[in-house]
Amino acid sequence: ASPEKIAGAMAIFDKLGLADSQMIRVLLANGGRHAIQAFLETPQTLATALQSLASDYGFQESSMMVILTYGNAMTVQALLASPEKIAGAMAIFDKLGLADSQMIRLLLAHGGRHAIRAFLETPEDLATALQS
Repeated sequence: ASPEKIAGAMAIFDKLGLADSQMIRVLLANGGRHAIQAFLETPQTLATALQSLASDYGFQESSMMVILTYGNAMTVQALLASPEKIAGAMAIFDKLGLADSQMIRLLLAHGGRHAIRAFLETPEDLATALQS
């Protein structure tokens, strides 16, 4: 990545007050390929989605870090397109004590389109099935 792209992305995150957050540190240090790609190519969309998760949905940074670190292409696309779906699904998994589990990491990193769709569209059913 070019220094200009990184500087531009950081400027956007800085403008939104996210440049010095734990979230950006984790993204830059441990971010998955798709999250880093979103950071470089669509930083405004990513920053807005992350800010929305934190401010509108009370999303904990630890949950966002799981998505940024382990999220595959579909997960990151869902984050960019509809953060509210991600927030709703993660809230259900969190309520059941699964939000930071190995299972959710594997789902977000390696889940196929059907598993990711189930996570986004019927998270309660999926979480209940995984829990049992």
